[in-house]
Amino acid sequence: MISSQGQKTDSIIPAPEEFFLNTNLYREFILPDDDSTLEGLKNFRGTVDAFCPGCEDRSVFKRHFPSGVGTPRPPNINARTATREHAPKTDSHFIIELVCTRNENHKMWFCFMVRNSKISKIGQFPSLADLTRHSIEKYRKTLGDEHYTELARAVGLNAHGIGIGSFVYLRRIFERLIEQAHREACQDAKWDELDFAQKPMSEKIKQLSAFLPKTLVENANMYLILSKGIHELSENECGKHFEIIKEGIELILDEMIEKAEREKKTKRITNEVARITGKLRKE
Repeated sequence: MISSQGQKTDSIIPAPEEFFLNTNLYREFILPDDDSTLEGLKNFRGTVDAFCPGCEDRSVFKRHFPSGVGTPRPPNINARTATREHAPKTDSHFIIELVCTRNENHKMWFCFMVRNSKISKIGQFPSLADLTRHSIEKYRKTLGDEHYTELARAVGLNAHGIGIGSFVYLRRIFERLIEQAHREACQDAKWDELDFAQKPMSEKIKQLSAFLPKTLVENANMYLILSKGIHELSENECGKHFEIIKEGIELILDEMIEKAEREKKTKRITNEVARITGKLRKE
């Protein structure tokens, strides 16, 4: 379904924690006829495991009451039996406040709006970008400052509902990983650069498989998704696919970090064993 603003409306409302921490602003969801889903969100009493910018660490957040404001459903309407056509169209909004269990001065706020039998998150603090950015900091060294900045921009754009723009930056990072392997492969005297240049990306990835992280080779279609997203998909569709593509790139980077750490440790052990062996032989 397409909203009056031209944005695609989803029919499955996310679970509260997913709605708070991973759902873009202004993304609309159709409310079911049964009012329990909306009431469940309004009266959320669970806990949320998230990064706390105040603590600069992960923490558990709990609901703080009272924090909701909004326009209640008129009393003459039966909330559980009213059809979507007969549901009141009055706009309403409510705020959910979460408090860090480490420090009650550290709080999160999420503002939701109900309109025309749809619900969307229209504001939050800290922003999605602030809550997510800490998790990508470890990739700065592997990516370098320029491409780390692109990853941060992708996260920030997606948090504000700019799905296509976020895909542009993710594709640049993906291409950078391919080019890094390409430069390494070029060191081989038998490398045929002209043949490589004429191949589509899927074939290039196959040819570079010995130089690329296994996760990238096995999930080469991420590039197809990114390219289709940039040229053919809507902002909403890119936003829906963003998290899985970002996690795929993070998994590739994790593999690269693990390999670098393993090589560093292997080199240190080899050098130390040689040093100790040489010392023992002199004794």
